[in-house]
Amino acid sequence: MKLIPTTVLALALSSITAAQAGLMGPRPPVNLSMGLDGAAAMHSDSAASDTTYLSGPGAEGFKTEFAFLNGVCSTVLVRRDGNPLVVCSDFGDQSPMIYLLDQNTSAVMAQMRVELGSTMGGIYAYLDYSDRVVIADGADALLWVEAKQKDGQWSLKKKKRVNLSRAVPKEEYINALNPDAEGGVWFVTDQAMVGRYDPEEKETVNLRLGKGETVHNSFANSGDGKAAIATDRALYLLEYDDDEIEVVWREEYEAGSHRKPGKLSHGTGSSPTFFGPVSGTEFLTIADNADDGEQLLIFDTEVKGKRDPLVCEVNLPVAEGVFASENSPIGLGRTAIVSSTYGYPYPIDDTLPPSVPSSAPMVGGMFRVDVSEGYKPGKGVKESDPSVCSIVWENPVHSSAVPKLSVSDQLIYTVDRQGDDYSFMAIDFHTGETLDAQLMGSGRIFNTLQLAGNAGFRQTYWQGTTGGVIKVSRN
Repeated sequence: MKLIPTTVLALALSSITAAQAGLMGPRPPVNLSMGLDGAAAMHSDSAASDTTYLSGPGAEGFKTEFAFLNGVCSTVLVRRDGNPLVVCSDFGDQSPMIYLLDQNTSAVMAQMRVELGSTMGGIYAYLDYSDRVVIADGADALLWVEAKQKDGQWSLKKKKRVNLSRAVPKEEYINALNPDAEGGVWFVTDQAMVGRYDPEEKETVNLRLGKGETVHNSFANSGDGKAAIATDRALYLLEYDDDEIEVVWREEYEAGSHRKPGKLSHGTGSSPTFFGPVSGTEFLTIADNADDGEQLLIFDTEVKGKRDPLVCEVNLPVAEGVFASENSPIGLGRTAIVSSTYGYPYPIDDTLPPSVPSSAPMVGGMFRVDVSEGYKPGKGVKESDPSVCSIVWENPVHSSAVPKLSVSDQLIYTVDRQGDDYSFMAIDFHTGETLDAQLMGSGRIFNTLQLAGNAGFRQTYWQGTTGGVIKVSRN
């Protein structure tokens, strides 16, 4: 694997990131197997930090442009040239469509259809070190899709295809992909089979997690040797060593007795997030699915031996209703930020297991939770100590997208839903104050459906919707 150009870029970005983060804390290590750091994956990076060093549109007024793409656009990735690659589920047959857009005009420059399999498999694509889209197709294969320009015309073509059907049990589908820093491509199925494909050795190893457990979200690779997967019952910290995937620890959480309105499954709605004050990966966080209101759980990835890795459980109160989250938390330094999706109406609710109650009003709520400076990673907590973690602020936003944090402008970007109106919003990381909000559009095609956007070049932000992509830029 040729990493020389990427290594140079990574070294430059690591110094930029450290300077920009300042007292906020470091971002996770730059993963040399990926494309543009902070914009090459749905959750920004392989560690699922939902942070970026790129500046967003700021908080002094926005302008928006909508590009209709005839599908639900779940993933927006940004190439090193600034042009976004978008993965959408086509309205016609639900198969994944990959679009290459012009960053200046939002026009489609190239497109390609991918064989339909698991809906999640198409959602959790990423860009590798050569800006190729890595995605799972419907035949349990990994695809590397390359964007090429010739005579002024762009095209998308399959560069490589690897059949993983021998590693994926029948009746299971690849849900998500994520690379480690050594170039291995990790994957997980809907029935909790985790695997790692080595492109150099052309070999695959796999491991079945808990019997009967299922996976409904993505997972995280720390960039420094750790991986984390949350099933509908437990959170797993994994390592790859001596050609095997090993379970470092397994921690059950309160999975509750039912699916809540505003969630897609029974169990955590979080893709696990690595974060930490030194390496950027000492902590790991998810929200649970407790019946009476969810808690944010923070774990210590440095704990050794028989020590309990659970650092704290933080109850997240909301003014009305119950806190529940279908989002991956933001993680940076000693801070985790999570938003409630309780009551969010999904168009596919009738295809999901019944929720309890069957519906509820969306009450919103975003929380910042900090781990105290006194807690040292690797220490562990002998007894529950409420002073270890605390709520710093709460914002009542009805977040309808996965919030993202720019360490450059120190703003959190998300979309606020009020009825059928969708407004792009900038929130102060330090205080939780909403600094700016502007209507993007109203109605179905502007529904951001708890999808994740990414910051792009020249202070832009690309946000997927149920009909296409919205480009947000400074006034």
